Amino acid sequence: MRIACEGDRGDLPEQICIKGVFDSTLSTWLTSGAQQAEAFFYRDVAPRLGADP
Repeated sequence: MRIACEGDRGDLPEQICIKGVFDSTLSTWLTSGAQQAEAFFYRDVAPRLGADP
């Protein structure tokens, strides 16, 4: 997958990792809130711990 941004976006990294659940058989996991909890961890908790994903 490639992404493109218009204009100078020096605040964005050159590379990113896109993580997700792309298998419809995992719909229960998708609706459980597990992905949101992980995202909130990296947004809210990890910076306080000095964790660098």
